[in-house]
Amino acid sequence: MKMALGDSGETKSPSKALSWRSRCQVRLSDNTDANAVGSQMAPAASWAEASEKARYLLELFAVALPAEDTRRRKLIDAVLEDFDRLARES
Repeated sequence: MKMALGDSGETKSPSKALSWRSRCQVRLSDNTDANAVGSQMAPAASWAEASEKARYLLELFAVALPAEDTRRRKLIDAVLEDFDRLARES
């Protein structure tokens, strides 16, 4: 089963779409704590920490995107998948 994204007619499986939104919502709600946000301002000690900061910012940006901006959503998804793949490979 596929669902349409915006007016472009592009499709994406619902499970992937839901997991993307769920991942953003969980991560954003976890990071609203003042201590968590404050700790993210410290310099990263590793590439893994730097990618977590970038992931956080991308997810904040993604939440604000209009639903019809599928090009940026696909780009964000690709970057997040790259982070996951590179973390597994290291």
